[in-house]
Amino acid sequence: MQITVICHWEKGWWAEIPQLPHCYTQARRLDKLDGMVRQAAAFYTGQSPDSFTVEMQYMLGDEADDEAVSELKLLRRQMKDAQRTASVATEATARRLVARGLTMRDIGQMIGVSHQRVQRLVNG
Repeated sequence: MQITVICHWEKGWWAEIPQLPHCYTQARRLDKLDGMVRQAAAFYTGQSPDSFTVEMQYMLGDEADDEAVSELKLLRRQMKDAQRTASVATEATARRLVARGLTMRDIGQMIGVSHQRVQRLVNG
C-alpha cells in the first residue's frame, strides 16, 4: 500500500498519514521516522509494516526551505532518469561501434568509459 506522509519539524519529527484519518506518530530523528510510520500504519490497518511504500513530504514551516527541498528532490529524480537514459545509450552506442569494427579501446576513449567496461557492455 502506498502512503504519503506529511512530516512536520517541531523540536522533533511529527508525521501525519492523511490516508489514515487520525493516524500520527513521531520520532526524534528523521532516519527513525520511516519505521515509526510503518508501525503506526500497520497498527491502524492490521497489515504488515513491510507492506507499505512510504513517500515523505516535509513541511519545515518555512516556505523557502520547503521549496528548496522539493526542488532538490525533483532534480535528483530527473538526474536518475537521465542516468538510466545515458546507460541505455552507452550500451547501444558501444554495440553499434563494435559492429562497425572499432576496437574496444577506441570505443572506450570515444564514449568516456574504460575498454573493460565496453567489453562488459557488448558481451553482457
